[in-house]
Amino acid sequence: MKKILIYSGADQIGDGIIKISFLYYLRKEFPNDKIIWMSNLGTVYKKELNFYIKNYIDEIWDNVELNFFPWQKISNNYPLEEENFDLIIDTRRLIKETLILKRIKTKHFISSCSNWFFSTIRPKEKKRIKQYYLNELLELISLYTGNKIVNNFVIEIPEFLEKKLSTCFLNDTKYIGFAPGAGLEKKIWNIENYINLAKYFQKKNHKIVFFLGPLEQKLKQKLNKSIKEIIYPEDIFNELSGIQVVMGSTKFLDCVITNDSGTSHMLSTNLCHVIKLFGKSNGKKFTPKHLDKIHSISANSSASEDINSISLEQVIKKVESIILTKA
Repeated sequence: MKKILIYSGADQIGDGIIKISFLYYLRKEFPNDKIIWMSNLGTVYKKELNFYIKNYIDEIWDNVELNFFPWQKISNNYPLEEENFDLIIDTRRLIKETLILKRIKTKHFISSCSNWFFSTIRPKEKKRIKQYYLNELLELISLYTGNKIVNNFVIEIPEFLEKKLSTCFLNDTKYIGFAPGAGLEKKIWNIENYINLAKYFQKKNHKIVFFLGPLEQKLKQKLNKSIKEIIYPEDIFNELSGIQVVMGSTKFLDCVITNDSGTSHMLSTNLCHVIKLFGKSNGKKFTPKHLDKIHSISANSSASEDINSISLEQVIKKVESIILTKA
């Protein structure tokens, strides 16, 4: 049995969701080996996303607190000097952290840091064009195994969660979702646009679902005044974590419109169509090609970096093209 260490800096919700498929293929390539996920800081895999990845990782070492100076212990919290691995994969590519990892005993070390200088296995051809982050991670696995990975992974909603949510979402009913929040104001499409969008599709006999994070709770009064019979799944299932509810709800939605946010990553399960609205960010860069139900509308397409240059008509047209095709 091989002993494998995967190093990550800090897994927040967005990155954590993106990397679930990386963990899936890691386990698929090493079905009987011990896989340890090591994070220099905290990781959502130990808490919020643990129920999705617990079958892929054997152990999680978080808050490792690596020390740069060679006369210090490698980690403040784990006896890494005593460990010996068959493979270490460095996903961070930061020279300071890579140098620390090189102090850990291992047969093979894979890292693209400094143009693969520290890696014991290197690609024959080094790609000059940057690609989607997840694809780079999958190639780190392929570099060791020699197997090309075709990414067709789809997140499976746990049976207990699907059964719980099915009490809210009825069969033969059309649901359309909206996630109007984001951490940065420049990433937020005007709430009036979301309201008008919801009212438009409500008239088309769609049930309206809103996902509101802690920062968007203040919008609830405004939404309720403008739109009748809104469903707020996170309020209904408050015994579940918000992440569980948001990701699980995608099993029942036809389409969701969202800003570029942490919630948009939760919604990107590829179980329903998701339309992400981008301002300055490049929509194509942050939209994975292997997920055929994830779409983007970027303000850049209208020669502007302002997300509110995206018109209501643009979004309606995109949603209707998806819904009609789906029907």
